[in-house]
Amino acid sequence: MTAYELQKTLGAARTAARAAVSELDTLTRGGRGLDEGLDGRLSRAQTEINTQLGTTTNLSRAIEGYSGLPTAAQRRPLDWVFDDVSRIVATLNRALANLPSRPKPIVAPTKRTSGG
Repeated sequence: MTAYELQKTLGAARTAARAAVSELDTLTRGGRGLDEGLDGRLSRAQTEINTQLGTTTNLSRAIEGYSGLPTAAQRRPLDWVFDDVSRIVATLNRALANLPSRPKPIVAPTKRTSGG
């Protein structure tokens, strides 16, 4: 897993969340009732996605600005972000499953061991 892979996943998640909010708005305006908590879950997911995108970008810049291999101190926060992104993607996928359009689930990056 790299910062770039996390950024790609978060970008896809952000796009999916925006599309879901748009779909939900259209359905709500059309008088079609859905799970009332869905809007709140999508809003929280968008906030978390944006927060993690910022964090990942900052980590990526710190790692790129360092002339050597990433240090343990640089990799540790990346592992934390990976865990957060995995949780956010799982939450978003559960929310997306409640939409009539049944959008394709977001695939979280796979965590690799230090040897891979």
